[in-house]
This record gives sequence, structure tokens and C-alpha cells, in this order.
Amino acid sequence: VRTARGAARHQGLPASVFGLPKRQVALFVRHLWAPYGSIDWDGVNNEARIRCGWPSRRLADDVARLLLRLNVLSHIAERPGRNGRPVWQLSVPGIDNQKRFCDEVWAPGTAGRWVLHVQRMLADVEPTTDLVTIPPDVWARVVDALRAPVGGGTQARALHPSGPSSPASAEGAGRTRLASVAAVLDDSAVDVVATNDVFWDEIVAVEELGEQPVFDATVLGTHNFVANGIALHNSLEQDADLVILLHREDMYERESTRPGEADVIVAKHRAGPTSTVVVSFQGHFARFVDMARM
Repeated sequence: VRTARGAARHQGLPASVFGLPKRQVALFVRHLWAPYGSIDWDGVNNEARIRCGWPSRRLADDVARLLLRLNVLSHIAERPGRNGRPVWQLSVPGIDNQKRFCDEVWAPGTAGRWVLHVQRMLADVEPTTDLVTIPPDVWARVVDALRAPVGGGTQARALHPSGPSSPASAEGAGRTRLASVAAVLDDSAVDVVATNDVFWDEIVAVEELGEQPVFDATVLGTHNFVANGIALHNSLEQDADLVILLHREDMYERESTRPGEADVIVAKHRAGPTSTVVVSFQGHFARFVDMARM
């Protein structure tokens, strides 16, 4: 941790840190914040200022992902640093979010004077806004239902009995707003979106990294997983232009009449036909070749 501030611009946290138990993650973050971060009270905006900065964007991203283990969301912004080099500042916004940060990272008996002061101030403040904003494309799923006529008005008017309302005006609102929509529509799918713990964030940049090794992971059933802070799902087939499957009957059936054969199944092809081609599998070479002509 002591070398992180003066580390290379692309240095990050060791992979082993992400596998630590939650209690040790909190301890790690506390020791990381003590020398490099700050916690104080913003009397103007009536909220805490919880910040930490590093010259490495990767390190800031790693700490942000580590905070997710504690159910703490954070923002990263580029700030000017010494010698013209940028510093990546990580901040913890939102009253409820800041309360979780203080409670999780600074366990009873570990907080200093300033942290205790911030905790006392946060205890007397009620959150006024949603930290998580629902993306417009999620709202698009309920726009038609909101416009449906009901009792001389619309579902949208049921949400705004004091005056006219447009479903579009709900776009960009938070989960509290979406929960109200779900209650009016009696829609369990919308309610799940409003109450789950998924955090939507905007992609602000895509950077070319050149050729990198990739790995294929198979997840049982309908489970998904999180990689580098991003939830992954199995939408490969529906997004792909071409899907080719390999099938060897003799691998699954001992009494197969097709030993050494394999089917190359072109299951999806946006630019051409689909078909099945029989090839020969040479297991001792771990390769597929054309069938011998008869």
C-alpha cells in the first residue's frame, strides 16, 4: 500500500486482495485510506466528502471494485496532479452510501476523531436523491403500459394525481420512482429491476489494448458471474453473426455407429445458409480434418 501512490501509472491491486474475506477487505481499505485519502464534512451540501486519489487509473478502478464487496458505490474522476500528470480521484457519493462506507470500513473502536464526527453528522441526515439512476432503455419497457387508459385517465396520471404527466418524464429517475411505477402496474419484472442490487453506469471511453489472451468459462445453469466489476451474461448466441457447434456422437454414446466422426453444425449464419458438415476427428492429433473421399 505504501508504494501505491508512487507506483507506475498502470499498477493495480494484487489479485489475491479480491479473494479476501469481507472483514479483511474492510481492513485493507481502511489502511489504504488512512495515508492517501481524506474524510471530512461538507457543511454547504450537508454531506460527507470521502475521497482518495492515485496516479494509476487501474488502481482506482481496482479500489472501486473492492468497495463493491462492501456494497459501496464510488465515482472516479480525473483531476490535475503534480508535474502535469493526472490523478484519478475516487469519491464515495450519496448519504446512504457514505454511511455504509463508514460503518463497514471503520468498525467500532477503529475510527478516528474526524471519522466519528462524520458518522455523527451522517446519522442526522436523510437521503434526498437516488444514487442509482435507471437507464432510459429500462424505462422504455414500461412507457406503453404507463400510457394505457385506466379509470378515465392513464397509468401515468395515477403516478401524478396532482397534474398531467408524461411517461418520458420518468426517464432518468431512480429506483424509488421505478418502484412506484411497478406498484401501479403490478409488474413483478419491473419490481425486480427497482429492487435488485445491480448498479448501472455509463460507458465514457473504450480504449484499445491490442491483442490479449482470452479465456472461455462455462457457468452451470442460468448463473452469471462478475469479471472486473462487470456482470457478464450468456448473450453470445443472440449477438453473434455466426454460430458453429461441434458434436461428437461417440463421446456421449459408447455404442455409437460413428466412431471418429464429428458434426460441424452451422447453427446460425446471418449472411448465408445453415448446414451440418461431417468431418473426421483425429484424437491423437486433437484436430478435425475432411472426411476421406470414397
